[in-house]
Amino acid sequence: MVMQEPLLPPQPLPEHLWGDLWQFVSLSAEDLEFSLWERPIPIREIEAPGLLPSQQALEGEIIIPGILINAGRQAMKLSRWLCGHQPRQMNAVNLELGAIILSTAQQARWILATYQDEAVRAAGQIFETRKAQSKGIHFLLIQPDDSGATHSGLWILKD
Repeated sequence: MVMQEPLLPPQPLPEHLWGDLWQFVSLSAEDLEFSLWERPIPIREIEAPGLLPSQQALEGEIIIPGILINAGRQAMKLSRWLCGHQPRQMNAVNLELGAIILSTAQQARWILATYQDEAVRAAGQIFETRKAQSKGIHFLLIQPDDSGATHSGLWILKD
């Protein structure tokens, strides 16, 4: 039997990387793969080969949940930092204090955001429900502002 190392407690994202705003978002599988994924985004990564929705046999209408971070002037710095840490999955954890936890290839876990608002808690639950409905596929999108015109980083992840 192989023993797994215990997960370390999540650490706060370094303050110099904090974005201006974050939100739960979603796209259809078709829009994620054939619109967003095809954009000229400087840092684009898939957690493992074969994770595009069509490669997972997901219907184009299936809703894929994600987290969008408007990181302002920190957008490329945050995207590079994330790239170096190799994101693997995100979870919306709704305990006393809700949080978005990012797990990385190095077995590290990071707190991307926290929340207490009931509407955001409900959105976190929807995020988790949609992940289950999309075979665990979800995404993280970093952009400098809310214009939607440019993006700095995109990761397609899977639980």
